[in-house]
Amino acid sequence: MKMCNLARFDPELQKRNVTGLKNGSKLDGIVFQKYESNLEELAYQVNLIKQNLYHKQSYIGIPYDQKLEKLPEGKEKLREVKTRIGQEAFRDVVLNSYGNKCCITGINNPRLLVASHIKPWRVSDPLTEKTNPKNGLCLNSFHDKAFDCGLITIDKTFHVIISQNLAKTDMDESTREWLKTYDHKQINMPERFTPSLE
Repeated sequence: MKMCNLARFDPELQKRNVTGLKNGSKLDGIVFQKYESNLEELAYQVNLIKQNLYHKQSYIGIPYDQKLEKLPEGKEKLREVKTRIGQEAFRDVVLNSYGNKCCITGINNPRLLVASHIKPWRVSDPLTEKTNPKNGLCLNSFHDKAFDCGLITIDKTFHVIISQNLAKTDMDESTREWLKTYDHKQINMPERFTPSLE
């Protein structure tokens, strides 16, 4: 109900004549205005809340001896990790925008999907690009890696382009042919947050 209260302030929904619930409080409007243009802060606050709720910890496994003569004891070790604040919120928004379907293949299992940054995280502006869903594509894990490696890209008319380097890339022929089947096909467009041409 609270999300429906907030939805009435969303200009993207208003363009589609989706009104949301109209009997929310004044605070709903204040909250929406506070975070509408500051998705980074919203993502940060969401992450803090989730950490407090779930007390998540990260663990590292220990690699094993390849000869398998003596297996190491299975242990867990608490490790400090650098976390991308806002990544989970970015993923949620991107996947929802694409209806939880890969924009190239239509694969619709969320466990196989990735919110792929168009402009890589490491070179994206933290205020305007890192968590901006317009800098995201919903891809399956395989096509996400192919996109990151430059084997595929999306042109400015939203068509898949296969790199000429695919012919020189070490992979089985079936996989190569599968990638080629999407050459020059238009991606499935999101309901919201059309990918930024820039």
